[in-house]
Amino acid sequence: MMKKFLIRTSLFLGSFIGIYFIFIARFIYLSNKVSFEIEPDKNILVLGDSQGQFCISDTIVDNAYNLCRFGEGYLPNYLKLKRVLESPNHIDTLLLIFTPLKTDKNADKCDFSQETVKHMLGKYYPFFSKEEIELFPVYYLLQGVLRSVTYTDMSFESFGSSGMLFGNHIEKVIHDKNRDKKISTENFYGNRVELNYLDKILTLCKSHYIQVVLFSPPVYRADKFYDTENFYAIYHQKYSHLPFCDMTSVNFPDSCMADINHLNIHGSRRVSHEVKNMGLQNFINKYPCLLYTSDAADDK
Repeated sequence: MMKKFLIRTSLFLGSFIGIYFIFIARFIYLSNKVSFEIEPDKNILVLGDSQGQFCISDTIVDNAYNLCRFGEGYLPNYLKLKRVLESPNHIDTLLLIFTPLKTDKNADKCDFSQETVKHMLGKYYPFFSKEEIELFPVYYLLQGVLRSVTYTDMSFESFGSSGMLFGNHIEKVIHDKNRDKKISTENFYGNRVELNYLDKILTLCKSHYIQVVLFSPPVYRADKFYDTENFYAIYHQKYSHLPFCDMTSVNFPDSCMADINHLNIHGSRRVSHEVKNMGLQNFINKYPCLLYTSDAADDK
């Protein structure tokens, strides 16, 4: 009796594990079949997190393609960029979201327990090289692999797209979070990993003759809620050779903000129409990094 029970249990577990492996193999196969080809009339690629996702509308800026996605740091954006550049494209400019949330001086430790990281591991592990695999503890990698069987949408758009937020929730967010101090970072991979993959993005763009433009969208009260001092220090030290369209401290009306970090539909339309009507270069010139002037460069 016990022998039969053990045999049946072993068969059940073996079948269950086998089915899991089939779903995982299917996910890896479908992930690598996704086409990252971008339409030939799109020459600007927008990469970043939700601040970019809800800022630049590629239905308004019709020569841009917005591939930003909520919570995504430079590591998954690097993986997406590689796939785009391996596919037919006419991209000559990368508008890369670069904000205080990604350079917080307190963000030197990785927090793999965050739901955002788990989602990233589950979505992107088919694109990992040995270098990415070695970044994460085996336990969290396995979690990502196992949860990938629940992902059913493997379209190109599932890796990022522009979007619109509605309403205004600034007062509620400040009240609920007791935001009387600097906002906590959303950089879950740690600054070392983030900036390393930012550098990889720059190297990859250079090898494909793509101009990189850093872009910091408007936020609510940057002076109060963000560590802008460290943000600008990193820009000066590492990236001052790049064009930087800096709207961090541009005072948008509250009616244009969805919350502390994001524009709502009105703010998104305002920024997007400016880019479309002015052209990207004039838009960059209108919002230079004011804390970095030619006099400051001469003093270095």
